[in-house]
Amino acid sequence: MHLEKQIHGNKTFATDKLKYESVMMERCYLKAWQQFKEHSERILPRMQDLARQDKNNIEGQLHALNALAACRFDQPQLRGEIVANALRLLNHSESLSNTAIVSGLKGIAEAASVDDKSKTLAQRLVNRLDTSALTFREQLDALWSLSAL
Repeated sequence: MHLEKQIHGNKTFATDKLKYESVMMERCYLKAWQQFKEHSERILPRMQDLARQDKNNIEGQLHALNALAACRFDQPQLRGEIVANALRLLNHSESLSNTAIVSGLKGIAEAASVDDKSKTLAQRLVNRLDTSALTFREQLDALWSLSAL
């Protein structure tokens, strides 16, 4: 009987310890997401300024689309401005890096919603994509983006 209580007592102690550690892990995990959300909300005005200041740089506009998607910002007006700038600049741009193209495609694919202008931009970016020069990671990102669109 005494041995039974010791075994049962040890199981309770081990279970309590396991529950405590998992609760702490969940709190730390949630705290990290809360901090990410707070810090990314602080950078939104800066991102808006950069996108508007860099409105004549096609690669900057494409990377801005990806940044919006990475921070999970659903900013339809800003996204619309960036897409319009990118479409305008795409007519005049002769060279465009594959990295920027893939970044733009990811930014479009990860958006909360995709309008007709974004689809047009995605199609025009795909036409400029040199798949033979992509790294393996860029190939995966491009493939995922195209399948999501």
